[in-house]
Amino acid sequence: MRRRSDQRHGLGESLLNEAVQIAIKASESIGVVPLVVPPISEEAEAFYRKHGFSVAKAAKSMLFLGLH
Repeated sequence: MRRRSDQRHGLGESLLNEAVQIAIKASESIGVVPLVVPPISEEAEAFYRKHGFSVAKAAKSMLFLGLH
């Protein structure tokens, strides 16, 4: 878990963008479509939703981002 003093500096957004780019490249070669995350708090869920993630229908505790 990150310290509060480390938050709001854009690191999470940068890491998420990098993870999405890696997942997109992988999806092109192996056919993976969504990126799925388990939000660990309401704040984390808000962060992921802000970046386009939606609630997974099959597992309401998970969020997903379609890559195509």
